[in-house]
Amino acid sequence: MAALVLAVAAALPDVLERAPPAAEIAAADRASVELLARAAYAPKAAASAWRKLAADAPLARRYPVNEPRLAALESFAAA
Repeated sequence: MAALVLAVAAALPDVLERAPPAAEIAAADRASVELLARAAYAPKAAASAWRKLAADAPLARRYPVNEPRLAALESFAAA
């Protein structure tokens, strides 16, 4: 058991640095826009929030912010 814990602990930094697959990011973006709308927040603000978060280099490395992603967020919000 201890060997398993050590192996997981050793791999954790590498796993945390890798970005999730694009399909997972898109699904999370869609869900976040839906949750914003249900909570009575402006779902259209999601794209602008990600634009601001893109300035945070560690976050942007794990969750890339690019024009196709921002356009998808705006599309989800318009639906």
